[in-house]
Amino acid sequence: MAVEELGAPSRPWAPLHIVGTSHVLRWRTATKYGQVAPPQRRVDKWHGKRAQMLASDYFLQQDFANRRMPALLVVPEFRLGNRTLVADDSVSRNQMQTDSELISRPNDQTMYESAMKVLEGIQRRNPLCRFLFWSLAGREFSNRKSGKYTESGNYRHPVWNLEPTENLFGHATIRLGELMQSPETRLLFADDSMHPSWVGLELLRRLVDEPDTSALRLLQEVFAVHSKPVVRYAKPTILTGDSVWLKRLRSQAHGGLISISPEVRIVRPEHVFKYVDSDIVYVSSCEIDGQGRKPDTEWQRKFLDEMALRNPSRSVCIFFWEARARAAKNTGPNAPLAQTGVLESALHAYAVAEPSEKMRFIHRQHVESSAALHPTLQGILKVVELTGGYTGRAPLVA
Repeated sequence: MAVEELGAPSRPWAPLHIVGTSHVLRWRTATKYGQVAPPQRRVDKWHGKRAQMLASDYFLQQDFANRRMPALLVVPEFRLGNRTLVADDSVSRNQMQTDSELISRPNDQTMYESAMKVLEGIQRRNPLCRFLFWSLAGREFSNRKSGKYTESGNYRHPVWNLEPTENLFGHATIRLGELMQSPETRLLFADDSMHPSWVGLELLRRLVDEPDTSALRLLQEVFAVHSKPVVRYAKPTILTGDSVWLKRLRSQAHGGLISISPEVRIVRPEHVFKYVDSDIVYVSSCEIDGQGRKPDTEWQRKFLDEMALRNPSRSVCIFFWEARARAAKNTGPNAPLAQTGVLESALHAYAVAEPSEKMRFIHRQHVESSAALHPTLQGILKVVELTGGYTGRAPLVA
């Protein structure tokens, strides 16, 4: 049986295949670069590809879907690939989008029923495959939190609901249903696409090793072992700019995954002038484009000059996150390493510059696998450190 095959942590395990969409891709990247510890159980292969529908060739042609072998399928969103409802061909079947114009209750019902048939087929051909409905759990938790699909305190989505879906596959399901009643479940998700946060990744690796242990108990174990970072600076400090680094810091703080101490504020550039006595850290999105054209940094220089003139005793600096993050991700022969130094030299009076390209500050583990160059938790804390801040610790759950 699948449960016997997965076993308890002390039992010898057969190598496991972990399969899914961008959730698995990010999980694999996080373990590769030390952002989170890997499962104790040996993972033979990670199969992650962005936004593939469950009925795509990507899933159905893999070994795990067609023969007996230990596997964990992180089930994707049911709406992915809904273009097949109007064009059932290989292009639409393997595309990476949800068509918002095709979202309706009848279409959702069709997509859900199709997904259930795919999972039933996988379960029949490979009884050692376990299913984890991570995206469905995230959506349901978000809906419950906002009061959607709820009457008289009872939640009921018109098409898909977590507990009944988990029940369809019996012991093949790694259950998340009990997490719906815990407010701390919000800490598991990094964004609106339900990608796992660093807390979510800690839970996922425990679910791999103990798939039949209560998910709520494993989450409480995460809380007992881990604390959240607190962003601190020695003096009152304004964090400002236009970088995705700032957006991710703000969202992580809003989600309870990071704390920001009272002396630190995230402020839009046009409002910085009110804070005369605070140090200024500007995190910029500027980078040299693919044709080697340098962006206009003159307005940033004038802004920083003005901040320094208003209070000569305070610290003013700029960090080019996107430029450094792209350099960290693109390590081949055409990597934009030298180009990032051009930006820093243009604002040398304020730039947090690396001493040499062989002594880089930002590395691959600091940047998520997404094209948007979002920082990982380590990337957020690294920039804080480089701009004169430091990290404290606080309990994840008060």
